[in-house]
Amino acid sequence: MRKKVFNKFSIFLIITIAVIVVSVSFHRLSIIQYTAETIVRNVLPGYVSIDKISFDIKSSRVTLKGFSIFAPPGFKQKKLIEIAEVACRYRMRGKNILDGIEIVDPVFKRPVLHIERRLDGRLNLSDMSKILSAGQGGGYGDGKPPTVAAARERVKASGAAAGRAVGASAIAGNKKVSDVIRLPESYGVRNGKIVYDDYAAAGGAHVLVFDGIEGDISLRLSNDYARVLRVGSSGQGFLNNDKGEIVKWVIDMDPVAAGLTMSNRLDFYDVQIKPFEPYYDRYSPLIFYRGRFSGTMILDFDNGNIGSTNEVHLSGIAFSVKPGAENAEFWGSTVPDLVKYFRSSSGDIVFDFKIKGEMSGPKFYFGPISKRAITAMAVDKISAALAAASQAPGQGPPQTKEEAQVRAVTDAVKLFLKKAK
Repeated sequence: MRKKVFNKFSIFLIITIAVIVVSVSFHRLSIIQYTAETIVRNVLPGYVSIDKISFDIKSSRVTLKGFSIFAPPGFKQKKLIEIAEVACRYRMRGKNILDGIEIVDPVFKRPVLHIERRLDGRLNLSDMSKILSAGQGGGYGDGKPPTVAAARERVKASGAAAGRAVGASAIAGNKKVSDVIRLPESYGVRNGKIVYDDYAAAGGAHVLVFDGIEGDISLRLSNDYARVLRVGSSGQGFLNNDKGEIVKWVIDMDPVAAGLTMSNRLDFYDVQIKPFEPYYDRYSPLIFYRGRFSGTMILDFDNGNIGSTNEVHLSGIAFSVKPGAENAEFWGSTVPDLVKYFRSSSGDIVFDFKIKGEMSGPKFYFGPISKRAITAMAVDKISAALAAASQAPGQGPPQTKEEAQVRAVTDAVKLFLKKAK
């Protein structure tokens, strides 16, 4: 009898110990989870929101769901960046979570960057860079990160050693972001999107969308993580949900500079012209009905001054001279001839140009390819004009229709050469 009682007691004891071990293990993981989440949320600036933070202790991984950065006040789009998921590994910087963690190999999954230009020309990126470079903590937006008190209540509700988590909150309250989290300078981007809402575009509001973005973002912060010192990006995507229209880029920006300071290299592959009409129409004497372009655009800004070198290849274009354009007669008579001289062996129309000066009043110049084409046309036209003049019966008004056409082309070439200087 005693033996049976002892056996039953032993089984009960083993089960009890097992339950205690499992319970302690579960609560230990819960403590770490809530402690880490409390610390992270406590050091977030006011313009950052995270829906859920999950720590996988066994594999040393952390996942952030619903990561958002609010846009500066005064813009229609309330969020500047939305990231469905941020996944990364982490390393402990000490013996426990309170000593901080180091983030390793972060990847942004399905991020969306909302770029907005207001009717008055203000850009949300520029306003945000001022906030970041000044180290302002924000405090705006509709969905502020949960407070330490809120995190403490969740810990209490879970029954997972509330006192220790509250202690972690107190410790976190005295720490800066850089004391708790060590961030890398490079971040991967997978299946991203950029939406550009331009309310100041010619002709009214205009939207451009870059999809399927794969690339990297570089972010250099001050030692206390209060200011952004450098931002860069390299990658590729496609335009307006067309995988045949590829855009690649390398961008580097200095948000600390007084004026806009950044370098941009953009490579276009078989991209349609029409979506960019609001940006070239004011400078072009031509109306493009269709066509595609490829090429490279280099746009460098130095405290508000622009220096740009560009080479463009046009294919499959259909156009006409814009009614009422300045010197429309000149363009109407010259463009068909120009096309012949700008056409490459592949059949594309190739031209290059430069942009220099202040952004408020940039000046356009022809590049070496364009100058060679114009010079070749000028030589042919002037030679033809001289030949016709040598056969003319004398000076004065043109005697024939052919002679009148030669003089008209000669005058057009002179005007074009004047524009090309």
